[in-house]
Amino acid sequence: IVALSICCYTSFESCIMYFFAFSVLFSIIYLVAILYSF
Repeated sequence: IVALSICCYTSFESCIMYFFAFSVLFSIIYLVAILYSF
């Protein structure tokens, strides 16, 4: 999280890109966890 804050401070565009990629990855893992729970 600290590294992400430093990344946001240095370059804002890469911060958005990393945040978007992390959100997509987290949503995929969440959907897979829901599917395997059933």
